[in-house]
Amino acid sequence: MTNADKQFWKHEFGDSLVGYDFTRQEVRFGSHGQGGSQYGWNKDHILPLSKGGKDNLANQQITNIATNAERTDKLTFWIDGTLYQVKKVSNLYDDKIAGNYPYLDKEKKYCIVEIQEQEYEENEYDPWDTD
Repeated sequence: MTNADKQFWKHEFGDSLVGYDFTRQEVRFGSHGQGGSQYGWNKDHILPLSKGGKDNLANQQITNIATNAERTDKLTFWIDGTLYQVKKVSNLYDDKIAGNYPYLDKEKKYCIVEIQEQEYEENEYDPWDTD
């Protein structure tokens, strides 16, 4: 694990050795990049790079490797029977944020929320607004 990865973990979860991604999957500090571990984690771009997201701390989160592999670069996606969607943080209340991930505490511009099918909005984000 690189120093940058260690610093990112600390940024997201502080001194805790255990964290949870937006799907509530457990991740453990010492399992970075370990795809064979149920606690393996890596960095995920909240707004995917292929959709105009930036490669910076404000657009990254820690996810379980299995979560990241299942999500790919989708903006709206199902994981384990739950529908998720990328949304702008400025449009949200705390109770909408998936898995209680600390998006609002970390100055994130986008976050992932759990949505009901009737709330589905195909183009929630503005692909040209990537500052």
